Amino acid sequence: MYAYGRARIHETTPRCRMRGAGRNKYRAIRTTIGDETFDSKTEAERWMELKILERAGKIADLQRQIPFDLVVNGHLICRYVADYSWADTETGERIVEDCKSPATLTPDFRIKTKLLAALHGIVVSVHMKGKPHWALDVARGQWRRQTLRRRSPATTSRTAASRSKS
Repeated sequence: MYAYGRARIHETTPRCRMRGAGRNKYRAIRTTIGDETFDSKTEAERWMELKILERAGKIADLQRQIPFDLVVNGHLICRYVADYSWADTETGERIVEDCKSPATLTPDFRIKTKLLAALHGIVVSVHMKGKPHWALDVARGQWRRQTLRRRSPATTSRTAASRSKS
């Protein structure tokens, strides 16, 4: 158990050390924060980051584990459950995000996100720890790096002084 901000994080016994059917396929460690249980430590850490952004007013209406029914011609093909969804307060855009590792970017996940984009017009953003965000390019049907808005760095007195000398 360790602290992350004010929340207490409890990791359940890593079943990946156990043999047999009890271990996780992708060696993810189930993590509990307060009353909520997450499938992996990365997913729990991302949730805490999003909660901080919500408290700061950058995002609103934060939700987790949102199911989407993928229905074609009246038949339920499958169900996709997104990890997170929120509204960006600056643009008003609704963002759907999934926490993944390179091992969990399976063909099933890719098909479900392409179906979600085709049927509902919702593009899923993929969050990987330490990696750039990825999103589905609907026009090409390919995954591409998501371009994030770049902010200009703050001018320091040191750089301002060097500009005035030249």
